[in-house]
Amino acid sequence: MSISKTRIINACYSQRVLFSWALIILFVFSIFRLPALDVPLASDELAMVSLWAQMPYLKILSNYQYPNNHIFLSLILSFLLKAFGLKEWLLRMPLIACGIVSLYLSYRLGKRISRNTNVGIFICLLMAISEKHIFYSINARGYLVLMVLALIAATCLLDRLEGISFKTKNFPNFFNQGLAFLGWVGIWLVGTWTVPTFLFFEFSFAIFLVGLMLSTNRLFSLHKTYFAMPLASCVVGGIGFYFQYYVLIDSAMLAEATSHAAKVSLPLFFPELLAEWIKPFNLIGALFFLLALIGSGKLFIQNRNVAFLIVCIWLGPILIGLAGFCLEIFSGLPHPRTYFYLQPFFLLLGVIGARQISVELTTTLKRNFAFNEKYLLIMTRVLAGVLFLVSVSNYFQYNYPQRISREPLDKVHDFIKTLKSNDLLLVSNKAHVELYLYGASDIRSRLENILH
Repeated sequence: MSISKTRIINACYSQRVLFSWALIILFVFSIFRLPALDVPLASDELAMVSLWAQMPYLKILSNYQYPNNHIFLSLILSFLLKAFGLKEWLLRMPLIACGIVSLYLSYRLGKRISRNTNVGIFICLLMAISEKHIFYSINARGYLVLMVLALIAATCLLDRLEGISFKTKNFPNFFNQGLAFLGWVGIWLVGTWTVPTFLFFEFSFAIFLVGLMLSTNRLFSLHKTYFAMPLASCVVGGIGFYFQYYVLIDSAMLAEATSHAAKVSLPLFFPELLAEWIKPFNLIGALFFLLALIGSGKLFIQNRNVAFLIVCIWLGPILIGLAGFCLEIFSGLPHPRTYFYLQPFFLLLGVIGARQISVELTTTLKRNFAFNEKYLLIMTRVLAGVLFLVSVSNYFQYNYPQRISREPLDKVHDFIKTLKSNDLLLVSNKAHVELYLYGASDIRSRLENILH
């Protein structure tokens, strides 16, 4: 058989294997997220939809009494609510979509940086069975929006490091450059208008760009001004952040929202942050972190600029938050969940570290024993199976029962319909948020009947 035919057969086999893995991961993603997708809204997602999504669109931008108003997501949910009515599963679909996109982008980033398809696949699998990734995929909160934006930003900057720029055929270069600049600015504006602490990621990104432009390396023969556009976009994004939170939003309202922000003590910060990334595998959290350090070292040897990029955007936002707290710029440490979007970068380094150890172990065993690489493949699949079973057990023992046992707030609507046309329902201040969403339209119509 000729070499060309062998390559074609191998390529087809690789495509079939990759397609099979894609179906497996999509199946795993679905079984953890689709059950009970339509349960009543609760907690922060209920508050966001009830208090802000029912407002006029322009009012959403200037109302920030609580930090659980993820402004950009509130605008999307407001459109869905006003266009299609209160359908819980539909309000959660943007996050399901972000969950799927985050897996795909993480696979592409992992494969590209490690130059190994299996690294990308394993990152996808870990994210698909991650307890917090599951939670944020099926709750109307904006943390997965941030994850998608961070992955897009990292991917686009890698393109620039490799001399790849955004181009649209049949359009002049200045038009392409303008679109690329708007895209960069859009990432920063959407990110900070979802969760303001995304500004830490933007600042870390800018620090990396400045360091890159000041370095003495030739940067793959690229002129250093090639990175001026994303750096300028960070400046414009910062201006947009200031306009949103210090011009559109009243200072007293912003102070009130800041006082309501969830905070955590310094001793609990790192354990809770690690739990955000690896739960339900908390017992081996130290091992995950050690593998991430090994992966950082391996990546530094392989490609110094890429290693600096990943480490900078992984640790940079966290260190900025800690510095702001220690310097008393912030009243408290940002809650670890605001850093959940950094999960793919942590897992990327961890999986690269695990692969490095497995390569060295295989080499040692081959040298001293009759060890076949197929055994390593079997061990990897067994490990993936064990992690999957642990996640399944955790989900259906704890997470799923909690989800389906939520208060049946959707029955408020049915109850109000049993009242007479001029009857009103009075509730305590504690329950007004729930009533405002699930009974608001009926109560408003009754008030109009009484007034007229």
